[in-house]
Amino acid sequence: MADALVCWQGDRADQRALEQQPDWSELKGIDGLWPRLAQSHGTLMAVEAAHGPAPESLSFQALHERIAQVAACLAAQGIGPGDVVAQFAENGPRWLAVDQGLMRLGAANAVRGSQAPVEELAYILGDCGARALVLEDASLLEPLQAAGALAGLRFVLLLHGEVPASGASVPLLSWQELLASGVHRSAVLEPAEGPESRLATILYTSGTTGRPKGVPLSQANLLHQVRTLGVAVSP
Repeated sequence: MADALVCWQGDRADQRALEQQPDWSELKGIDGLWPRLAQSHGTLMAVEAAHGPAPESLSFQALHERIAQVAACLAAQGIGPGDVVAQFAENGPRWLAVDQGLMRLGAANAVRGSQAPVEELAYILGDCGARALVLEDASLLEPLQAAGALAGLRFVLLLHGEVPASGASVPLLSWQELLASGVHRSAVLEPAEGPESRLATILYTSGTTGRPKGVPLSQANLLHQVRTLGVAVSP
């Protein structure tokens, strides 16, 4: 059977979108998107989590401000350029604000879903050299502490819920406490300087055939998608 070649042929709307797409060539990092999007689409809805643990929605302007605020708060907790923070949580506005706030500081995250086996999460914490940990809620605290995985972390941030009353081996922060921690710092931080080759995030494989493997992605990897995927193709 002859090989099949699938070709995409855009329609007029696709062509117009390509012609009108912004020029992202001067971006040095993904976090540099937000100031420009806030300026051009400030009042439009950027993210919405109507059915999440804490239903919320943010416009592009509000998201830009939240990312800058979270970056300042993470800096107040001692996170800076070159640091890696493990992020075991589900997608949502708070996840995105932390992800982009870390990039704003020149830091990176190592990400995995909160439903992954505790043994995998404990391994990832050590493998990536995490300075801090972000969790969806308090449900993973006890299992990770029992596994000895929290030792040496600067803090653990809970995106949702309150900090449990029981003692932990590491400082714990709720989302509200994090936002309050940087209240006396400037929330206006310029996008991090540095080459596009700098680390942006570490994705971990599922580990079905052994230990999870970290796949580092640079800012250049992420920027390539922004610069080349100018049109959303519908089936």
